[in-house]
Amino acid sequence: MSEPKIWYTSKMLWINILTVAAMILSFVVDTSMAGGLPLDLDPRWIALALGIINIILRSVTSQPVSRSKPHSDETPPSPPPPPSVGTTGLGTPR
Repeated sequence: MSEPKIWYTSKMLWINILTVAAMILSFVVDTSMAGGLPLDLDPRWIALALGIINIILRSVTSQPVSRSKPHSDETPPSPPPPPSVGTTGLGTPR
């Protein structure tokens, strides 16, 4: 399995954040006074486009997403040294 990437590098996440922001904006902006938005689309078309984009992004995704930074720069702890000859393994003489 590949190393997880940090959440804010996910294209799928950003597409969904932009979609939510656009939907919130559509509720806030009074389109009746502005004459409608330039792309006054049927919500079914928006949902269809978002579904297609999510499928494409999911098909090219190769890494899991993590909420924390990957630990690839950390080296695993080294094992303790073997006990020396003439000890019990706890460092005490026999």
